[in-house]
Amino acid sequence: MTNFTAEDALHIYSYASEKAISAFCFVMTATETGFVLGKSRLAPANTTIQRLELCAAVLATEVAEIISEHLDYPMERFIFNSDSRVVLGYLNNQSRRFYTYVANRVQIILKRTNVHQWNYVHTSNNPADLATRCATPAKKLDANMWITGPNTLPNETRCPDTFTLVDEDKDSKIRPFVKVSKTDINRDITETFEKFFSWKSLIKVESLTDKKRVGSKSSIALLNPFLDKNGTLRMGWRIHKATFNTDFKHPILVPRKSHIAGLLVNNFHVLVHHQGTLYTEAALRNHGYWIVGVKRLVSSIIYQCVTCRRLRGNLVNQRIANLPEDRLTPGPPFTYVGVDTFGPWPVVTRRTRGGVAESKRWAIIFVCLFTGAAHIEVIEDMSSSAFINALRRFISVRGPVKEF
Repeated sequence: MTNFTAEDALHIYSYASEKAISAFCFVMTATETGFVLGKSRLAPANTTIQRLELCAAVLATEVAEIISEHLDYPMERFIFNSDSRVVLGYLNNQSRRFYTYVANRVQIILKRTNVHQWNYVHTSNNPADLATRCATPAKKLDANMWITGPNTLPNETRCPDTFTLVDEDKDSKIRPFVKVSKTDINRDITETFEKFFSWKSLIKVESLTDKKRVGSKSSIALLNPFLDKNGTLRMGWRIHKATFNTDFKHPILVPRKSHIAGLLVNNFHVLVHHQGTLYTEAALRNHGYWIVGVKRLVSSIIYQCVTCRRLRGNLVNQRIANLPEDRLTPGPPFTYVGVDTFGPWPVVTRRTRGGVAESKRWAIIFVCLFTGAAHIEVIEDMSSSAFINALRRFISVRGPVKEF
């Protein structure tokens, strides 16, 4: 091909046998066909032909990436041809899941190409088949289709049918369906009525539905409950005319012994970062929930919270280490001493007619480790020479020191 243009189509053919896999690229126009690039690899041992055909399809995408990089040809315009309906079924699959080996390679192919770029070609018209056969180079050169391309135009090799999975129930690379049976139990309202032993009790329960007040002996009677337009039980307060949102003015009533109440408390207890009962209750209230008997429920959940028990556990007292031998061995004072410095403090060093000159002073303290006696030396600055002079004065008065 001497006059290659961007309008010419690049076709890549892939093929796999038990001995090798291959992929070849040809540039095709209405008048001629030319060889562009081909690659082949030895097939790995102990694998199935379906896996090898999938590996050949991956090799075809690698060839396309090489050509796209060097010829500046977009990947979306390549046309891929394979004689494996199994591979084409894998690529067009939308309903089944594959095991890891197949799933990874299908993901690689679909990441580099589009499923609509893949077509079917018959094996007899697949030039990539020649690269997987054992033959001498002379015989390879004699193979006309390997150099000049397939015998028919690409439009004649395409299959208009939709590719589906081949023997999907018998294919070991496809994950089997897991069937789960679910039973929905529609409880009749009469089963709820059977829990009540008198007509008066049932009428009290149904009173809210009829827009009446609950019974005076109910645990939520003082909360003035009512049903909103969605049938949700809410708390009625005297702040109905306030400008707050509805969830704050009329929080949803939740029974303390219900599973939902425990989930709500756990959720907001974590949101407030385990800060205790008051913060958890406030978070529930601000988000529009009112749990009857919330203090007892929050306290029990916080008591069972592992994080809170660790944060509020008893403090461990650190055991004091044994005193060193220097502080327990009798001897002359200031045989073993500890040294420290303190200050500064201002002092008046010179008074003149024009004013007062002030400066700073520090002190070095020497403490006897056995008797606790202290010796103080005043220094004018924090320099090394000042400390050495103070140490010499201390030794001249107290005698030599064994250890500091």
